[in-house]
Amino acid sequence: MGYWQVPLIIKSNLHSLAHSLKGHVGIEIIYGTSDEERYYLTSPHFNFEEHEYEEAYYTAKGLLYIVNGVLKLFGISKFEPYQEEVMWRINEDEAHNYPIYVSNKEKMYEKILNPFISYETEVTKNGISDYVKLAYDNDLIREVFILYNLSQEDPLYFLANVYKIQEIIDFDKNNSDIEGLQNEELNILLKKNKKFNRYINTRDGSKIFSRHGAAKEKGPEEAPLFEDINTNTVNLIHKWIDIHLEDAYKIRYNKSYKPGEILEPMTDEDYDYFL
Repeated sequence: MGYWQVPLIIKSNLHSLAHSLKGHVGIEIIYGTSDEERYYLTSPHFNFEEHEYEEAYYTAKGLLYIVNGVLKLFGISKFEPYQEEVMWRINEDEAHNYPIYVSNKEKMYEKILNPFISYETEVTKNGISDYVKLAYDNDLIREVFILYNLSQEDPLYFLANVYKIQEIIDFDKNNSDIEGLQNEELNILLKKNKKFNRYINTRDGSKIFSRHGAAKEKGPEEAPLFEDINTNTVNLIHKWIDIHLEDAYKIRYNKSYKPGEILEPMTDEDYDYFL
């Protein structure tokens, strides 16, 4: 029985992540001929037959959009495939690569929307894994992780995606029956983000980075720093996720998060249990 995997560019954080990630995504360590460690992204959502290599490839790409968004929220460098447009399959300890010669945009769009197959997991006591579990369970959370990932990939995406993230969280707060979404801290963070909107939405304010094109509307007299917008957006997302973790899995984190902070894998002391 074979399985699909994605070889990753070696980074210093992969060894610890290989021993902590569980559930919907994991990292397998394979030792080369000189005992060097090689790292491979694995997932139960790569469960396709050998002839379904295109399906496996676009599923992996879609999953990486989500996982890399989570990693960036935790201040951890993203997973990068060692080879682009190639999927690897292990059959009885032999590795075979399957190049993707023709781009299938429709399949790519489908897997960005949802790369998951039906696969239930338990709460893992690992922050990254639990965030991905939420993305599996909730399409709005999935979208926010993808949007945040892209906002950090290219400056031209940043302001537009920050605005969309704000809209999603605001919609969720106003339309969900989750009582915790009326949390005062979440409201404060959301109101602060909305104060950036005039800058975000006007070409006079944010130039080419604006969410809109050329228009007569004036921007604010004083432009906010991109880092300030990012900091508040990260804290807004984390607070929103904490509320969903508490509602869905009866856990919450006691830590606060800041951009650039390197977070260690969660332990029992990092959680409050309600059941």
